[in-house]
Amino acid sequence: MKTVPLFDVNLLGDVFTERQSRNLRAGKTLFQLVTKGAKSLNAAAIWMDAASSVMDCIGAYLRYQQAKEITEQLESQKEALDKQIENCQKILQVEQQVWQEEQQNRLEALDAILRRDRQSSVQLLHVISGYRNSIDFLFVELTKIRHKPHARTPELLALVNSVDKLMQAQLSCLVAAFDEPNP
Repeated sequence: MKTVPLFDVNLLGDVFTERQSRNLRAGKTLFQLVTKGAKSLNAAAIWMDAASSVMDCIGAYLRYQQAKEITEQLESQKEALDKQIENCQKILQVEQQVWQEEQQNRLEALDAILRRDRQSSVQLLHVISGYRNSIDFLFVELTKIRHKPHARTPELLALVNSVDKLMQAQLSCLVAAFDEPNP
């Protein structure tokens, strides 16, 4: 395929072309034929006009071939661009599928973390409720012992202090467990 410039710039050709001059000569010849008859016509001028018409026809054919070549080049460029767009769309679809799969994997991982956190929270609450029952039992027993006469012994005071410390430790563990983010 030969390379033809896509856009020709002809500044002087737009002012007065060969076709316009040929049309002007043909008009003069027709005017002479009508006004003066066939005797006044110059045969050489008619042959020259016919030759210039043939040359103009050849020029028009060459311009047609050039336009045809330019059209073929533009069509091949269009096909290449269409193929490139199609390939880019395929790449975009593949990337979109990869992103969707990654998003699905992230959602599944997040769901698993949330389930694990929920299960650990439930287990922690069960353990704490078991400890709470033990502490409640200790408080009930301590109140029974306090109501008895002669209950103010140093051992009882140490037991009360120990139960209070146990309750504070349990509350601080509970607060720490729910405030810390899980890794």
